[in-house]
Amino acid sequence: WSSDVCSSDLTDRLGLAKGLEALVRLQQATRPPAESTLELLRMLARNTPSRSEQDLLRDARVRRLSLEALVSAAGVDAETLAIAALDPDMQVRRLAVRAATIDRTDAIVARGLTDPAPMVRLEALRTARLRSGTDACASALTATSDADMNVAQIGRAHV
Repeated sequence: WSSDVCSSDLTDRLGLAKGLEALVRLQQATRPPAESTLELLRMLARNTPSRSEQDLLRDARVRRLSLEALVSAAGVDAETLAIAALDPDMQVRRLAVRAATIDRTDAIVARGLTDPAPMVRLEALRTARLRSGTDACASALTATSDADMNVAQIGRAHV
């Protein structure tokens, strides 16, 4: 599968990601996805270094759908989240921060708090609060002086 998926064109990868996300979302209550399905989703969610920046931006929807499916299926792993947290697409980074509730993902939330995109910083504040970490209050306090008004307001609400 892996070589076929990596070498297929964007339309094929997008169709596969859409189908798998829908399958996971609709079947999660009755039948969890197989490990092979989760591994395929992990592969689709990771940005491969062999692709150009332009290809990565074009493939962002594939990575978003794959990450959403992994989160829904509770099949996301720390390695995939670490890769997604460095993605050039801010929505993929936001999803990675939102999913950073598993072990060994503290650095993802910390990086999200300083991300250039306000939506990622907002998600990092929410995730830090959900995790009830010792840094949640300090992060919220720091966010009160954020340049983006929405981030600053959420920071004030969490203090």
